[in-house]
Amino acid sequence: MNPLSRLLAAIVGALVIVGAFMFGFFILVVALVFGLIAWLVIWLRVWWIKRKLTASGEASPLDFGNSPEPQGPGKRTGDVIDAEYEVVSRSDRSDQEKE
Repeated sequence: MNPLSRLLAAIVGALVIVGAFMFGFFILVVALVFGLIAWLVIWLRVWWIKRKLTASGEASPLDFGNSPEPQGPGKRTGDVIDAEYEVVSRSDRSDQEKE
């Protein structure tokens, strides 16, 4: 190949590589901006809902682990509910095979 054509090919190749990096950087910046805007919109929506629920006096479903004050004497929140149960019927494979 002619040295002039090699030089021209190297220059064009370098420009293509630089252009590809610039285009990729531009796409990355656009994706980050859209992600930031989406995060901001979701955060504002959650804040707005919490604000409305707080203003209305209802318990916020977004307050994880925070339970309302207990109602009545002797009631405590966060305790395990103890219950009794009775087996009404039991179906085992051995019982079904006998029939």
